[in-house]
Amino acid sequence: MLSIDNFVKQDSLVRFVGLFVDMLPLEKLGFHATPAQEGRPPYAPSDLLKLYIYGYKDGLRYNLRRLMSILEIKELKRS
Repeated sequence: MLSIDNFVKQDSLVRFVGLFVDMLPLEKLGFHATPAQEGRPPYAPSDLLKLYIYGYKDGLRYNLRRLMSILEIKELKRS
């Protein structure tokens, strides 16, 4: 079975960012997801923070570029 872990180097920054955010006490820092009455469930705050930090490294501070990057990642996961 293919896994995204097979494509990410062991010393990649994305792994560091993931570990760093997972160690943070996000609830104490004010990160929380409030479910809406209708619609889809919210994204996990930890996932959004990981995307923001990693995107900042590549200069993806603008929402459209960040969205396009996320869509490319999702396409990679599908193939």
